[in-house]
Amino acid sequence: MKEPIFLVLAVLFASVVLNVTAVELPKGINLYCKDKSCCDVLVVDPSAGLPEIKKSYRKLSLQYHPDKNSEPGAEEKFIEIAQAYSVLNNENLRKAYDEFLANPHRHLWQHYGNYYKAYYAPKSDLRLVFLGILIVVSAIQYSSAKFKRDRAVRAILDHTKTKLFMKQRVYEMGGKSLNPKKKEDAAELKRLEAKAEAEVLERTEVDGV
Repeated sequence: MKEPIFLVLAVLFASVVLNVTAVELPKGINLYCKDKSCCDVLVVDPSAGLPEIKKSYRKLSLQYHPDKNSEPGAEEKFIEIAQAYSVLNNENLRKAYDEFLANPHRHLWQHYGNYYKAYYAPKSDLRLVFLGILIVVSAIQYSSAKFKRDRAVRAILDHTKTKLFMKQRVYEMGGKSLNPKKKEDAAELKRLEAKAEAEVLERTEVDGV
């Protein structure tokens, strides 16, 4: 028996509508609630306010909580509900999500940018954030400069001529009469060597710092 013509047309119309909908949905929808609407997951209207969203979340989370619901798929549903709530309950994410759905044909990178900007939006004073960034950058610059200077100093002190000069200076400052095997003399030798190093560095310009 052939299907009624109106039923065939209805099926074709539904297919066309579904295809158009699939094309118009943003491809990056998995950023928020994967392939579902966050509002549908929480069973709320898109215009729902925060009190209604919280009420629905409490009801659904209790219904599908793994400790109270052992049915297959309950845990996945609970995670899905929590994810939808985290989007709709957050002012920045909600704004980005609404923008995301209202402009499905924008470039995907714009949607990703809006999402991560909203997700990582600072919760504290921006001035403190910038101050923190400035401190970190300054610390990195200082560490880099110090490393370069230490490397330059070591290169100077390890040079053969420098070692000979330092040895000569230690002797001139009284190191020749000291016995390195004696504790007191060994300490004095280290002091003279440090003084000789300082003299070398005072005469040498270490570029960078």
